[in-house]
Amino acid sequence: MNLIYDAPHPPKVFIDTTVLCGALRVDGVNRKILKADRFPHLFRPVVSRVCLFEFVRNASQGIGKGEKRVVYNQQEIEAFLNEFLDPIFQYYTKLPVNSLVGRYSV
Repeated sequence: MNLIYDAPHPPKVFIDTTVLCGALRVDGVNRKILKADRFPHLFRPVVSRVCLFEFVRNASQGIGKGEKRVVYNQQEIEAFLNEFLDPIFQYYTKLPVNSLVGRYSV
């Protein structure tokens, strides 16, 4: 038995900057996590404002090291946010942005 499916409320999952940056770079597990966020029966995603600011900063300054470093422009970042995060924000009007959870709230 899976405890997630037996729970009365789906667990909250905190999406951090690493997941967002990884999803921007390649179509891998991080993108799958963001796509799964759209289905509220599995888990409830939480993204802090700090995480979003860090993501935009990191993407605009470059993600990766050395020759594999990729710098993203504003249009690319906005396209990513619209494709992967906007559906999440549309569904979860109370969360994930404006959540009380952030780097310094622990």
